[in-house]
Formats: sequence, structure tokens, C-alpha cells
Amino acid sequence: MLAVFSALLLAASIAILAAHRNVRSAQTAMASIAPGNQPESASDVFEYMHKAILSSQEKEALLSAHADHQQALLQSIFYKRLLRGEFIQKSDLLREQHLAAVTLEGKHYAVMIIRFWQTDEITPVNTHEIHQTLIAEFGQEQIRLIDMSADTAACLLISEEQDLRESLEAITDILTKRMNISCFVGSTVTHRMDISRSYREARTMMRMSSESDNRLMWYCDLF
Repeated sequence: MLAVFSALLLAASIAILAAHRNVRSAQTAMASIAPGNQPESASDVFEYMHKAILSSQEKEALLSAHADHQQALLQSIFYKRLLRGEFIQKSDLLREQHLAAVTLEGKHYAVMIIRFWQTDEITPVNTHEIHQTLIAEFGQEQIRLIDMSADTAACLLISEEQDLRESLEAITDILTKRMNISCFVGSTVTHRMDISRSYREARTMMRMSSESDNRLMWYCDLF
């Protein structure tokens, strides 16, 4: 019995000593990676890694911003070609619409040209105000505002409703009180291929008008 007890005591002592050694080893390892115990070379490595990560993040943000800019430019080119009637075949329109990631889902389409009679009024602030006023009335997905020249912007309206007169008259009344502009609205069409016709009609009215004419002119009223 004494021999068995002695063997058990010896085994327990060995286990306790091993446990202490493991604890000391763990404490030593933890202390070795503490910031205060890092050698200067290791500190330099961690600083380099930190700067490399920041640089990578900055480059990723720049690439993302560049990609967004390129996408916006591609969409602007698509809308200008659409308004000018440069798509001869519907298949060409659909292919470039897909490449530009543009959505044109609606039952009715109309183009309104906004002409600035004083070109110095074409500022990002004024353009943003026009855009926000249109969005407030029609919604984000129903409005496409495209700069067409130094003094004109075209607004493509995508609507479920055919009659846009009441809404556009209210918007024009708001905008013309703040800016020296005139608005010209072409016919409402039901097919994307006919959007260019609505744009041509609006341009026809614009060429015929003068600064003293009405602030809002409708193609269907004149022709």
C-alpha cells in the first residue's frame, strides 16, 4: 500500500511540475509578442505592413471611384446617342443599353429640354436643384438628366402615366421663378426607339422660341 501511495505521489508531483512549466512557457510566449518587448526590426515590419494595408485600401478606393466615373460616362454617352436617334436597330439599342447597365422600364417616355438663357447659370448647384425637383415629383428611377450642350440639358421622363402636363407645369413654375430658363416638351411616346422623336420635337420648339416666349411649351399644343 505504501509503495502504491508513493508512486501516486510521485506522479502527481511530476504532473504539477509539468503544469508549472507549461504555464511559464505560455507566459513567456505572451510576453515575447507584447508591443513593449518587440525589437526595433519587428516594429519596423509591423509599421510597414500597416502602411501597405492603408496604401492597398486607398488604391482600391481610387479604382472603385474610377470605375464609377467610367460607368457614369458610358451611361451619359448612351443617353446622348439615344436622344439623337443614333440607334438604327432595336437590337443595337438593347445591346448598348445592357453594356451601359441602363434601365428604361416604363409605359410612356417623354423628353423635356431645359434651356438656360444665361449660360453662367449652368452651375452644378442649379443642375442639382433641377434634378432634385424632378426627382421629388417623379421619383429617382423615372428621371434621367443629360447635359446636351453649353446651354441645354435634356430630361428623359419615364412614366407609367401618359399625361405629364400637370406635374411638369408645377415643376416649371417652381424652377422658372429661380432661374432664367425655358422648358420644351416633345410628344409622349410608348417605344424606346421613338424617344429620339420626342427629343427632335422639343429641339424644334427651342429653335423657334425666344427668351420672351412662354416658360413651358408643348409640341402637341403648337403642332
